[in-house]
Amino acid sequence: HLHDAQKLVNKPGLIHQILALNCKCKGSRISVIRKELEGVLPDTKVTEDSSRATAREEQRDLVASKRKAQMKLVEESQAEQLALVKSNREQWQRALRGLIAFTLPLEVLVAAIVVGLMTWLNVRERRSEIGLLRALGKRTGQIASLFLVKSLLLGLVGGLLAIGLCTLTYWLVPLFVGSLADGTSLQHYRPGTTLLAFTLLGAPLVTCMASYLPTLHAISQDPAIILNDH
Repeated sequence: HLHDAQKLVNKPGLIHQILALNCKCKGSRISVIRKELEGVLPDTKVTEDSSRATAREEQRDLVASKRKAQMKLVEESQAEQLALVKSNREQWQRALRGLIAFTLPLEVLVAAIVVGLMTWLNVRERRSEIGLLRALGKRTGQIASLFLVKSLLLGLVGGLLAIGLCTLTYWLVPLFVGSLADGTSLQHYRPGTTLLAFTLLGAPLVTCMASYLPTLHAISQDPAIILNDH
């Protein structure tokens, strides 16, 4: 109470005014202060020192505006960095897709040539066996199946090994890397089911196509000429 304040500083009847700086309170500041003080000091007149209150309020508003401007600059900087990271990632992905589009057909062609040469050598090594089978009455389809089934199994085993290696790499690399340098999670590079299915079905198809010409050469040979040569 006011009389307690007068007694505390030994100035009875002299203390009659309390000055307070404005705060960022909700509602009308002067009405709130007047209502609170009139409850304990019914004879007190409450007025506002507008100059000091306004100066303090303007100072606080200036600090708030500067803080808001700094936060905006930080957000803009973060947005620019994210846009740069996204742009670099997209460029890297385009370059990777272009590299894959160039190297994948080349790799398939090289693999087909290797399989074709292996089948051709196998036909040459088994030339006498082919002539003997033809002389014993084996049909053309049975002889062709000897090479085509082998090529099919070779492609199937190769496809399974490729799927196993791809899946194993996907599970092991995150244990040592975690994420890429730009923060990209390696989960984005998880091999899809469609890709694995194409690998499993495409590898036997490529090996069978590569073995077609050597197999055609094997079944077109005259058994009499083969046996005569041996």
